[in-house]
Amino acid sequence: MLYSGTNQVISCLSARERSLIVPHLRLFELIPGHALHSPHEPVSHVYFPRSGLLSIVVVFSDGNSAEAAVAGSNTIVGAIAAFGDGTALNQVMVAAAGNADRIEAGVLRRLARESEALREVLIRHSQALAAQSVQIAGCNAIHPLEARLCRLLLQCRDLASADTLPFTQDLVSSMLGVYRPSLTHVLRKLETARLVSVSRGKVRIEDAAALEECSCECYGAIKEQVKQIVGARSLAA
Repeated sequence: MLYSGTNQVISCLSARERSLIVPHLRLFELIPGHALHSPHEPVSHVYFPRSGLLSIVVVFSDGNSAEAAVAGSNTIVGAIAAFGDGTALNQVMVAAAGNADRIEAGVLRRLARESEALREVLIRHSQALAAQSVQIAGCNAIHPLEARLCRLLLQCRDLASADTLPFTQDLVSSMLGVYRPSLTHVLRKLETARLVSVSRGKVRIEDAAALEECSCECYGAIKEQVKQIVGARSLAA
């Protein structure tokens, strides 16, 4: 495939930190449905997405799952592996095709010990994903499905820089932890209001401003949290 895009974290590193990490990065294709990390298993690689979307989900013993966070080219996925025992807490799935640079977790752990500046970047982006997870946990518990769906679609639109998202209804229902009939009902409502249009394997945002009005406060809260933790230059969530 043609590799494209740029990871914002890599772009924002100083020349010294880039010289440390870039020689160890390898291009990796992100294939929809592929699991990059699995719960309670060692994290072998840390990912710097260039394009595409990753869904971080909590998997329950009965097989059900619920979204914990979404990630794109604005962040690092698996940075926590540079600290502690490097065991994955959640599942990381590819939600939309793209590509990423990846590095062996052990190598990144060594580089983080050598560079305080790099270590700080890893910590901040781990904190940002953790903050998003906490916000979404509250969102899942309190807010109605329609508001949660609007928030998710807007987040993914920002991360993908595209109005058309390559999402099946099965994928979205899995990310939100709801049954497909419930999701279908809400999507039809949004489609009738001309906020979105739905076709096979795609959801297109037709009116982002109106969609934001229907979203819960969590959309803006997550953007503000990312800005505060990692700075405006990395703001894309």
